[in-house]
Amino acid sequence: MLFRSVEWFGRAAEAHDAAGEPRIARRLALRKARSLFESGRYEAGLRAADELAATENVEPELRFEAEVMVAGLLTVQDGQPRRWSDSPARKDSASSPTRSSAPGSRARSRPL
Repeated sequence: MLFRSVEWFGRAAEAHDAAGEPRIARRLALRKARSLFESGRYEAGLRAADELAATENVEPELRFEAEVMVAGLLTVQDGQPRRWSDSPARKDSASSPTRSSAPGSRARSRPL
């Protein structure tokens, strides 16, 4: 059943992105990430949420929600504690960090 949710959220996000509605597309992409994790595809869900959190020009509320989700997923995954900097997308972008000009983004960009 969750497999269908993952597919649906993915298609819906792509459709809204193609229609020029990136805000809705990103929110649906975050729901897809959550569905991936809940269906047992932990790394895929974590990567999808982390990539969304690291995307430029994401509204601050959605970035915060994605970062909280990533932090929670890192905490519960396999019962092993992990660090924020160990997340998949953070490793990929570690060599070229980007800074956001949004208020409070500096505090959010520091590793937990």
